[in-house]
Amino acid sequence: MTLIFITLPELFYSLPAGAMISAAFFLLMAIAAWTSAISILEVMVSFTVDKFNVDRRKAVIGITLALVLSGLPAAMSANY
Repeated sequence: MTLIFITLPELFYSLPAGAMISAAFFLLMAIAAWTSAISILEVMVSFTVDKFNVDRRKAVIGITLALVLSGLPAAMSANY
């Protein structure tokens, strides 16, 4: 995490047009994280739909809600 959020921004800002490079880098990082999260969610949704014959929309909402609720304690416990 230190490399991505501390070292690379310092490196980018030392370059010409570093602010644009930094913005593009972090935008692409966010897109990569989002698509990875969707692909991980897809595995669980497909399993739920196939195994339990649940409507896909309900499976997506239920699994997403369960993941968000189970991740909240870890997200709230970080000491920044």
